[in-house]
Amino acid sequence: MFAFKTIALRGLLAIAIPLAALTAHDVSAAETAAPSTAIHFTFDRPVDASMAPFFLAAKDGNFGAERLNVSFKSATGSPEALARVAKGDSELALVDINELIRFRDKDDAAPVKAVFVLFNRAPYAIVARRSRGIHLLPDLDGKTVGVADGDLSMRLWPALAQQNGINVSQVKFHKISAAVREPLLSAGQVDAVAGFSYLSAVNLRDRGVPGGDLVVLRYADYGCEAYGFAVVANPAFAAAKPDAVKGFVRALIAGVNATIKEPARAADEA
Repeated sequence: MFAFKTIALRGLLAIAIPLAALTAHDVSAAETAAPSTAIHFTFDRPVDASMAPFFLAAKDGNFGAERLNVSFKSATGSPEALARVAKGDSELALVDINELIRFRDKDDAAPVKAVFVLFNRAPYAIVARRSRGIHLLPDLDGKTVGVADGDLSMRLWPALAQQNGINVSQVKFHKISAAVREPLLSAGQVDAVAGFSYLSAVNLRDRGVPGGDLVVLRYADYGCEAYGFAVVANPAFAAAKPDAVKGFVRALIAGVNATIKEPARAADEA
């Protein structure tokens, strides 16, 4: 438990702009006349439905209302997205906040900081099939779990296993490509896969695996208090254009609210 609480605390310390400060915004005539600010935003992975708030914010004109011209790109993981922000190739990015903590732990790390936490819990999960005898996390003893290259959840697995009395030597991890993660489980070549709680199970159902045969073992349900994903900002950009950063977060919050209100439309836009 101490390891997870430490991660959560350090995650809080990485948040640079208090959310309360984001609510204050006086629009003057000069601001109204100011040109749009270009923001190159990077997602740390290919687009999925969890990113709907960003696209709804764009679709509904929330970014435009803040005089922001936002473009989106994808990276191959949080390390790459953080590198782009640190270098200045992207002004903002969505990254795993636990990877941000590891990034900032380096002595020569750029002072990239989080400005908004999108997921207050890490979506890490083991998705397994009940037909393989897995119902609870300890049932992984003696099983084979498919893990995609670069899966950040594996950094926390040893602590999670220790906390839940699991002998890590009895769980076999099979490294695979993310593209074949769900196909291998649906074909029965592995007993479970490491993935996101809201994504892998849906992909498996789409491949014909009955929903009743799936069990989602969320790290958060077994004592992991780690945060999930956060928007981070390039330090030079945040210092030069703090109003643009605040405006982006306001627009994103509007996108979150729209996603909650109209989930079907949000899924279509993502």
